[in-house]
Amino acid sequence: MMQAGITGVRASGATQLIFVEGTSWTGAATWVSSGNGDAYKALINDPLGNTAIEMHQYLNSDGSGSEPTCVSTSIGVERLTAATNWLKANNLKGFLGEIGGGSNDVCIAAVKNALCHMQQQGGTWLGTSLQRFGYPYLRSANGPTPSSSLSTGRLYRCFVSSQLYGIPVILIALISWWAAGPWWGTYFTSLELPSGAAIPRILPEALLPFV
Repeated sequence: MMQAGITGVRASGATQLIFVEGTSWTGAATWVSSGNGDAYKALINDPLGNTAIEMHQYLNSDGSGSEPTCVSTSIGVERLTAATNWLKANNLKGFLGEIGGGSNDVCIAAVKNALCHMQQQGGTWLGTSLQRFGYPYLRSANGPTPSSSLSTGRLYRCFVSSQLYGIPVILIALISWWAAGPWWGTYFTSLELPSGAAIPRILPEALLPFV
C-alpha cells in the first residue's frame, strides 16, 4: 500500500518529501530486528528518492507508551541507535513521529538524551514541525534562521498541516511529542493547554530547551 501511495503521489507530479512507515509497527528500536528495514529496501522505490522513514519510540519497559515510567535515562539513546545506524548505512533520513514519557526525573533525562543523540547525527534525523494551535513552524537540526518568535522560544516556519493522523499534536525540536488535544484528558503525556499532565515538567524541562 505504501508503494502504491508513493507511485500515485509521483504520478500526480508532486515532488515533496513523503514519510514512509514500517510494515511491522514502526518502532525505532525494532526497525532492523523486525524486518522493517529489509522490507523498506525490498519494496519501496521512490523515483525521486525523496522519502523519510517515520518511526516511533516510547521509553517504558515494553516501548508501548502505556505507562509513565522510563527504563533508564539512557533508554532513548539505546533504542534509537540501531535505527540511526541503519539510516546512515542506507543514506536515508528519519523522522521520529511519536515519543513520550512521564513527568519524572528519569523520563525527562531520557527524552533530553534522545534529542541530543538525534541532533548529533549530522542531519540523519530531520528537523520537525512544531504545530501549536494552527500555526505551523519548523526547527531544523542545523538551526536555520528563525521566522517567528513566541514567548516559549524561537520557532521556525514549516509546511506541515495542523494534524498528525487526524489528531492535534504539539511537535517540538527533532521529534513529535505524543500528544495534545482535548481528547487525551488526563493522559500523562498530554501537552494540551492550559493544564495537560506533561505541561508542568516535560514542556519546560525536556522540550523547550530544544525549541
